[in-house]
Amino acid sequence: KELTADINYSYNNNFNVSDYNSRYRFMNAASDYIAPAERSTGGGKTNFITFQCDLENPFGLNRKLEAGIRAAYRNNSSNNDNFLQNQSGGYDYINDLHVNFKYYDIVYAAYATYSKQWKQLSVLAGLRAEHARDDAELVTASQAFTNNYPVSLFPSLSISHKAGKHDEWQLNYSRKVNRPVYNQLIPFIDFSDSLNLIAGNPGLKPEFTNLLELSYLHEFSNSATLLANLYGRYTDNMISRYLYKGINPNPAKTDSVLFTSFTNAGSSYNYGIE
Repeated sequence: KELTADINYSYNNNFNVSDYNSRYRFMNAASDYIAPAERSTGGGKTNFITFQCDLENPFGLNRKLEAGIRAAYRNNSSNNDNFLQNQSGGYDYINDLHVNFKYYDIVYAAYATYSKQWKQLSVLAGLRAEHARDDAELVTASQAFTNNYPVSLFPSLSISHKAGKHDEWQLNYSRKVNRPVYNQLIPFIDFSDSLNLIAGNPGLKPEFTNLLELSYLHEFSNSATLLANLYGRYTDNMISRYLYKGINPNPAKTDSVLFTSFTNAGSSYNYGIE
């Protein structure tokens, strides 16, 4: 038997300055139009703590039980400011584009897997339970976002069968979760392309995937093998990019502009053979 426990803590502090220059070329104009330069400054702090404890308990040579618990907490605060160059070469602060964003999330998980092996057959079955909550606050707009997920179950099953000396079949099933990354959540507006602005969605939720695979392996010799894999994947609450047309948030500009953001679409099916 083996029991392990780990605690990890990480801290990150960052600051950045970005300058953007745009040149507009019109088909019937004699020269290009060079827009005033834009500057974006931002930064943030992240605290990330994880605790994990795992137990490995073998029963003889062919059976084994593994179990564990895990807790992860993340606290992030970020800010972003934007400036527009004036005629004297200095930069004017655009108060309407200031963003202060805070984000917290915590995940509790517990899992157990049991494996058993016979002469030609091996089975591994597992189950993970997970509870998660995230809270976001757009301080500058006095808006709050909360996603609270009850306990979700993630089963897994793997069956392997050796059909002779050179052939093996394997069947795998698993359910997984994919959580949005931080840059998909933060509502900062990225001005690096002034005609296609990018902004995150604080209300974005995780996507869940069910995956089923059937594999066949044949060994012709020590140097040649054939592996065939048939798979199907279903994803619910799928995280997707989308475009929409909106008013330019820069008060110095009156034209409309395209925004790229993220949303939870319905579902997707993928299947194939390799």
